[in-house]
Amino acid sequence: MSPELAMISAPGFDASSWLPVTADDAGAVGTEVEALLQNGVCPDDPSLEPINQSTDSQSSVFYSNNMQLCFGNPQTSIGADSNPLFDVPWWFRTDFTASLRSGQDAKLVINGVVGQADVWVNGTEVATEATVEGDYTSYTFDVTNLLNAGTNSLALEIYPSNPNAMFTLDDVDWNQIPPDNNTGVQFPIQLHVSDALGISNSYVTQDDAPDLSSAALTVHADVTNNAPSPQAGLVTAVISPPGGGRSVSVSKLVTLAAGASRTVTFRPSAFPQLVINHPQLWWPYQMGGQPLYTLSASVAAGGSISDTAPAVTFGIRSVTTYLTAPSSQEPDGPGSSRSTACRSTTGPAAGRRTCSCTTPLPTWRTRSP
Repeated sequence: MSPELAMISAPGFDASSWLPVTADDAGAVGTEVEALLQNGVCPDDPSLEPINQSTDSQSSVFYSNNMQLCFGNPQTSIGADSNPLFDVPWWFRTDFTASLRSGQDAKLVINGVVGQADVWVNGTEVATEATVEGDYTSYTFDVTNLLNAGTNSLALEIYPSNPNAMFTLDDVDWNQIPPDNNTGVQFPIQLHVSDALGISNSYVTQDDAPDLSSAALTVHADVTNNAPSPQAGLVTAVISPPGGGRSVSVSKLVTLAAGASRTVTFRPSAFPQLVINHPQLWWPYQMGGQPLYTLSASVAAGGSISDTAPAVTFGIRSVTTYLTAPSSQEPDGPGSSRSTACRSTTGPAAGRRTCSCTTPLPTWRTRSP
């Protein structure tokens, strides 16, 4: 382990010369190019500085050939980054406070790193690039014993994205490849703090009637015992309809061994109130509205809430695709058909199972090598 690398993630490290970066409204830091543009930097033509991202300015990176002037000729083939500024690792770091109470647990949740990343907390490397990879992946690391009572520091050394070698973002052939190959932090990095029992990854699956007159909902949530002894708790899930109205509530007692995790499932066969009659249906764009139901889930122990999962929204609708027979336009015929359930979430990857977590981390700074 390099002492210099450990210092970067240590509280008190001087990052005043780094590029300050403001996260987007979802809490994600963004890409390397985003960091440069937020600071008005045009690496290849400083005469254009301060460059910006407006839609109606000649100083915008999107005006005329400003993108080319700032970052060179665009990459023409998918693969490793060809721009020397971006074909090396970049660092992203931030300071935060955790304020853990005695007995609380803290987990660092890494969502959506485009490229690969080494992850450091308070001078300790908690994960390497061999583990953290992928724009729609989610990784959870127990950092309870690494956190300080005051200021804590998190640093990521992010390695260049390569769609030919990594589980990462790609660009369609008619889309200009970004100068940095999208390398950066795509979704919020979060700190999940809970008491002895924690709850995460709450979501809904559905079995809709063919005429969509009813929807049988199944609720899932992962419950973890963070304590060194067995714990009992009450898991509660509440589904609220769009626009208000009568909610559906279900609860179940669970007992977990020390350090154990379990997916708690509420099925309509055991909880008939999970069958929604005449639901408000989700419609594709321009075919109707998109009303979303809300799932709230929590776990309680000893008469008080131990943890609450972030609310998740979902639409009620089954979407079935079908394929036509071979034709003059498609002589060999298409592939096979499939049926999927349509749902939306407020998590880091809309429409997918996502790790439920809390507290986006605050202001970031980044630097190029």
